[in-house]
Amino acid sequence: MWMTCFMSSRMVTRNLLIGAVLICSLNVLANTGWQQAGQLLESGDAEAAYQLLKPLETTEAGRAEYDALLARSAEQSGRYTEAIFAYERLLTVRPGDLEARYRLARIYFRLGETDNATAAYHAILEQGATAGLREASERDLAALSDGQRFNPTRVSGLAGVKIGYDSNANSATDLSTFTLPGGGIFPPALVSLVPSSLEQSDQFYSLYGRLRVDHQLSANVSLYGGVDLQTKRLDDADTFDSQQHGVIGGIRVARGRDQYRLGISASHYRLDDSDYLKHGHLVAGWSRMIDPKRMVEVRGTWGQLHYTGVQSVRDVDRGVIDLGVTQLFDTVYQPRLRANLYVVQESNRQAGFSHVAHDAVGVQLFGELALAGNLSAYGLVGYEVRDYGGADPLFFRPRDDNYGSVTLGLKYVPAPRWELVPEIRYSQNHSNLGIYEYDRLQATIMLLRRFD
Repeated sequence: MWMTCFMSSRMVTRNLLIGAVLICSLNVLANTGWQQAGQLLESGDAEAAYQLLKPLETTEAGRAEYDALLARSAEQSGRYTEAIFAYERLLTVRPGDLEARYRLARIYFRLGETDNATAAYHAILEQGATAGLREASERDLAALSDGQRFNPTRVSGLAGVKIGYDSNANSATDLSTFTLPGGGIFPPALVSLVPSSLEQSDQFYSLYGRLRVDHQLSANVSLYGGVDLQTKRLDDADTFDSQQHGVIGGIRVARGRDQYRLGISASHYRLDDSDYLKHGHLVAGWSRMIDPKRMVEVRGTWGQLHYTGVQSVRDVDRGVIDLGVTQLFDTVYQPRLRANLYVVQESNRQAGFSHVAHDAVGVQLFGELALAGNLSAYGLVGYEVRDYGGADPLFFRPRDDNYGSVTLGLKYVPAPRWELVPEIRYSQNHSNLGIYEYDRLQATIMLLRRFD
């Protein structure tokens, strides 16, 4: 009998241990999903974050960290009723979370539930909100009292500064001499390049600015637009100082797991304070969440590149098709991987200059690891094969290039909406025409501030 009791107690102990291990494993997997969802939200992919979090709701609902992420992802992906439930659960546990209460009030405002919105705004004002939340709540309350409708427009942006070192700021060769092949009555000739045509290393700083505006037409349809600004200044090689500004705009449509986008983009690039390049493109894309951890997307762009002055002989029509796959993993460091395969086709716009246009095939592999809650590491490897259209006028034969690059970096978030990003990048271009061969090393550190 004692043997039977002993065996029974061992079985009970074993079952308890198995149950404990299963519970711990489920908690680890859930927390892994939370961290991945947080990364997706920070990168602006609310739909992917929602698809990752939703399957966990039956076991994780009621936990503050989970409900906060689910509420934000549901809100930003247009699922307002689900966002309300998640925010209400969160506020039951964290009644002093005034930012969550403000987001809930805004959803009530959006849906026309004026009584609930008014009560939520008053609760924020009564609990000693920060100046920013108080001002926003008072503004919305005034709009409610005037009978105004909710503004479905969302504005976000970022500003940043980067400093660094560039071993080859002009992407030029280090060959001071090269031989031109002879032709007809002309013998081969040894040519020396002027120093300004050789690679130039320098220190630099860059300033960045970005503004995005999203306007929700319905739960599934939205318009978007934006402006990007960038300026780069070098210490000594100032003939390569540059400025660039661009605009984008278009429409997004979501249908279940699919999202479609159609838009335009245009940019203007200045070099040494003079106009250098303008381009405009039509952009179309489709993406699908295969499951909460996998996404596939296809993107196409078609447009023109127009150079100014004597460089206008380089004008081309350009088309790009890009296929991408993203995969999340439930393992240590929560790896996120993305692979892209793309094809480029260019055609010269001026007769007799087919050598300026090229066709290309390229691949890119991106990976990111979550080292800690506010620290991640990333890497990007790219390789591209380019075939130019006609014989180079100096060497009397077509140019073929193989371009590769490797990027490694860290992203540290010292405070909400702030990012510190040190990065190192090495690139190399091999060509059958030696004058076009070069390599380049860039080491930078960037400070970013996001706004929403």
